[in-house]
Amino acid sequence: MWTNIQTQLYQVQPKQQYDKNGNAKRAGYHVTNRIAVKIRDLQKAGIMMAAIVETGATQVAGPDFEVDNPQKLEQESLKRAVEDARTKAQILAQAAGVTLGNVLTIQPLGGPVYPRPQPNRVMRTMAMDAAPAEESISAGEQTIQATVNVVFELK
Repeated sequence: MWTNIQTQLYQVQPKQQYDKNGNAKRAGYHVTNRIAVKIRDLQKAGIMMAAIVETGATQVAGPDFEVDNPQKLEQESLKRAVEDARTKAQILAQAAGVTLGNVLTIQPLGGPVYPRPQPNRVMRTMAMDAAPAEESISAGEQTIQATVNVVFELK
């Protein structure tokens, strides 16, 4: 299946009306049902957003793009950061006329950085009777960065 739907908030609040003397009387309820929809097929995202509005949604926010398996990408990013540190240390050692030795310490600095692209990040409020057109959702890319501090022995 190409979607995953999850309830994020379900809230029922009484609506009050006040008479001319300031006395409150229950006039019904206000119900909020906030859901998150994960769509794996970006080609169908616009169709899904239009369908959500057609079924009665009055506010649509997003899209937000996420990586499905960030741990694997974090590990690869850290591996590449260490390789890059070794390459730069070898260049510096060679320029200084010494030999690069063993790694003495490795320390990741902070955590991996995930810039969150948020194209068209606006809250859309739509009238119930409006016939929404299919939204155009464009693909982008995300960069995962890792920084490490590596101390090498010099010979």
